[in-house]
Amino acid sequence: MKIEKIYTGSWFPRTKLHLKEFFNFLKYESSELELDKKKIASLHDLLKIKKVDYTGGTFDQVSVLCEDCDFEYFGDGLLVLGKDFENIKKDLSFLENFYQKKLAEILSFIYSKGAPLPLLTMLAPIHRVRTTLIAMSQATEEEVNDLLKSLGSESPHAKVIDKNYQIYFSPQYICIVSKKVKTEECMNLIRHYIFFREYEAQMHKFLNINRYLWDNVADILKKEVIKYKELPRLREKLLDYKEKNTLIKNRINQMDDYISTRQIEATNSGYLGFLNKYKADRFAKTMGIHNYVFKLWQMTDESLSSAAELISSLYQENTQKELTTLQAIFLIGTTASFLTLGTMPGAVLKFFNPDGDLIAGGQFLSFDLMTMLKFGFMALMISLGVYILWEIFFKNVRKFKVISIIKGLKNKDRF
Repeated sequence: MKIEKIYTGSWFPRTKLHLKEFFNFLKYESSELELDKKKIASLHDLLKIKKVDYTGGTFDQVSVLCEDCDFEYFGDGLLVLGKDFENIKKDLSFLENFYQKKLAEILSFIYSKGAPLPLLTMLAPIHRVRTTLIAMSQATEEEVNDLLKSLGSESPHAKVIDKNYQIYFSPQYICIVSKKVKTEECMNLIRHYIFFREYEAQMHKFLNINRYLWDNVADILKKEVIKYKELPRLREKLLDYKEKNTLIKNRINQMDDYISTRQIEATNSGYLGFLNKYKADRFAKTMGIHNYVFKLWQMTDESLSSAAELISSLYQENTQKELTTLQAIFLIGTTASFLTLGTMPGAVLKFFNPDGDLIAGGQFLSFDLMTMLKFGFMALMISLGVYILWEIFFKNVRKFKVISIIKGLKNKDRF
């Protein structure tokens, strides 16, 4: 068995504009953005760059040779990191550390300005191990199986064998055995293996985030009744979820363009059949996955909008009912207060005998001014007490079967 090189990589939607920003950082140790120059210099030193090249094409690319490894970065966001073989476990550890502690940090820093990423880490910190490709110029199938076993990997679940390439696929590793492992033809395979595995991994992550989001929404919807005072908080929470959902939905909507562009490039360059032969043509399958996940987030967005609007409507409707009731309480209290005041000072009293003769007369003095003010103050306090009791009842005792109205959301199929 002879291992030549080990590769790993990543893909995240980017453009030629992003690539040029990265090139300026690599080549000139600069950035057009208002970034910390000292940090730019310190991050640049981490890479120990020996050579940087920019190449145009369907996908412009930057090729970088570092002290202990090399990598390619393409205009659509595909990154391929490689290292010449020395010791398999040490090489794998080196590539992981180089990616996580250097490349990932640099890319995150360079692209830290502008619209936020779709809150992936905040919403669901789901860890994933990236695919690694092991390029070998010679190896038997038994040697490949022993190698994968030594790395703690499962046995290959698929393989393609012919006179030019023997390729073995496992969940984490792809082993390529060929005399052509150092050719551009083989690099095309490696790039597309990384692209499709990374693309599908992102779709799977979006699927898991959608489940995570629905679990949080289900915590809201699982109650049979909701207290009135909880309605504003629930509305804000649903709107927050909707905002996150919209960000991710729009990100997913962008991603199908990258599949189409790569398929067009493979077709025009004449190697689509070659990719298909070695299971590196997953354009149709990946597009199907994309469409499914996008429609799922679209449906989630609509459901969250309906739930938030309904709760808002219920809150406004019941607030109006509360105001109407309080107005009635105030009116009754005010009327009762005036009625109990009796006849106002200055009213004339006359007493008659059975024959109708006036026998006495006088003036009725029910209250003086201070007494009336005192009584009015007492009536006001009583009305205020009734108001406070009503508030307690309305917000803490009265409940609404809000969830029964939107329980259909809770019973939607899980994906």
